[in-house]
Amino acid sequence: MENLEKIKFFKTSKPCKLLDIFIVVVLLISAIFLFIIFKPEKGTYIEIYVDNELYAMYNLDTDREIVINNNGNYNVVEIIGGKVHMKESNCQNQTCVEMGYIDSTNYKIVCAPNNVIVIVINPNADYDGIAG
Repeated sequence: MENLEKIKFFKTSKPCKLLDIFIVVVLLISAIFLFIIFKPEKGTYIEIYVDNELYAMYNLDTDREIVINNNGNYNVVEIIGGKVHMKESNCQNQTCVEMGYIDSTNYKIVCAPNNVIVIVINPNADYDGIAG
């Protein structure tokens, strides 16, 4: 009996209308447009915060390794090829190490157990009033 009702439903349901196709196309174009407009730009510097205070600021153009020691905790931040990642940390969960490389503005690497935050910035960027 249930199968018969399902068959009747499919026989009586109307195929995709032109308006449905139009709506899907408009949504896809809107999504692509928004992705292009709000695509983050490449950063030029990183800011490292330890215990919510600016610890250091480095240029992404120079490859280096930064060792951060804070109250028995340590993190190793590596800049290589214009990108930054958390190379090592003695925190328990290792989420910060697994975050991978970042190079776009306002992206962050956070090591919550050690209170370390790495933010990619571009101080020369033109902002249009949208705060991040």
